[in-house]
Amino acid sequence: MQFSERIGIVKRTIQVQTMTDLLRNRLWSVAYRLFWQDMDFHTLAPSICEGELLVHLGVHFFGIPEDEFKASIVVVFQRIRDLALKLDWARFYDFLEFIANDPATSEFWRRHTFLVDGNRTFVKTCNQVLAEEVSGYRFIGSQLAPITDNEELASIESALAQSARFGPVSTHIATALARLGDRPRPDCRNSIKESISSVEAACHIITGDSKAPLGKALKQLSIHPALQKGFAAIYGYTSDAEGIRHAILNAPTVDLDDARFFLVSCAAFVNYLIAKSADTLLR
Repeated sequence: MQFSERIGIVKRTIQVQTMTDLLRNRLWSVAYRLFWQDMDFHTLAPSICEGELLVHLGVHFFGIPEDEFKASIVVVFQRIRDLALKLDWARFYDFLEFIANDPATSEFWRRHTFLVDGNRTFVKTCNQVLAEEVSGYRFIGSQLAPITDNEELASIESALAQSARFGPVSTHIATALARLGDRPRPDCRNSIKESISSVEAACHIITGDSKAPLGKALKQLSIHPALQKGFAAIYGYTSDAEGIRHAILNAPTVDLDDARFFLVSCAAFVNYLIAKSADTLLR
């Protein structure tokens, strides 16, 4: 905290659905330092891998005709910089996600061996800035989502990285995360549905029964009865509340806090169930 914050003159609030100029500029600087700071603007052409990422941003993100990027790399860079720094908060986060996922980014790291895992460095550095500027969003893998707690991030990342046997579980968690990260408005209802589906998928795989309900799966694991009852109660709530798992005519009143809770809880729950099954605790 800065002096003005410590004495209460300035109060920082979590940046949700907004972005200060300071945050935007710092995030741009992360990309600049990692991708373009060391470019020789006098000799490089846009076809070189550093320039290729700029061209991809221009053509595929900003929708600029490709023939406009035949100019020198310094002109291309300045064009992308000017466009990026004028984006609103949601589109700027889209801009960061584009960089994290574009093929030119992977090619850049392949050619520059000074960073073993450049994509992770980009994501990690962005997350550090997001935390310092009290943003309500973090990268999980290569996606941004409204998750800020480090333990929650770790739980979701663990669920996303499950073995091939539990691939369907990871797929549901990834989809729930994507719906939660929809900008400018999260798709909370479908995020919750996907989170719950990850639990169902884990139960089906563990029991070998594609129709096994949660209660049956829990009984086959050495889980304390109180935990069984608690997990079953939460799962039962999601089966009835607001029509989340049933067709309804009107939009449910679930919100971001609900969706975030179920994503984190279900990710932790499936990690727990999978760990129990891996420890050969099946009866």
